[in-house]
Amino acid sequence: MNTLRKWYRSELVRPVLVTLMLFQVVSGLILFWRATAVRSDLYRTLQTSTGAFLTAVIVSHLNAVFILGRTVTKVDTNFLWASGASAGLLPDAWNVRLIPHYSLGVWFVITHMRLGFRGVLLFHRVSPAAADRVFVAPLRAAARRRACARCARGDRSVSCRRPADGEGRMFPCRPS
Repeated sequence: MNTLRKWYRSELVRPVLVTLMLFQVVSGLILFWRATAVRSDLYRTLQTSTGAFLTAVIVSHLNAVFILGRTVTKVDTNFLWASGASAGLLPDAWNVRLIPHYSLGVWFVITHMRLGFRGVLLFHRVSPAAADRVFVAPLRAAARRRACARCARGDRSVSCRRPADGEGRMFPCRPS
């Protein structure tokens, strides 16, 4: 981590990274403006919404690091600073807000990228049904893995069966 930190905080790389982040914000706002001017389906609406959230996350992150962290409080803005090191994330009422902020941030990045990939597939004349499956399949797989993990722990509130083949036959989940 320290090696990577020396690289991205160098006088040559940092301005490029900040410029790229600001470019993402500006281009995202332009795309948001265009996307909200026309009717769209659920997938496009979700991509627009995740992009808007990511714009807010990027701006708040840059503000927290450069303005609050380095200029106002004059602290080293490392992982310990981001995680609320001395007080921790959970006990401190102010720091606990970072948990959904960064958790949702990760989910929104992944969702936004997958929806962008779906858009690329549609642009290349892949059928809408196939492009939708590319987006939805990992969600279904994750839900099945979660249900099987709960089943393996003895939670009977979930179905402990999953499809094992393309013929629709059902087999019980087996803990690995």
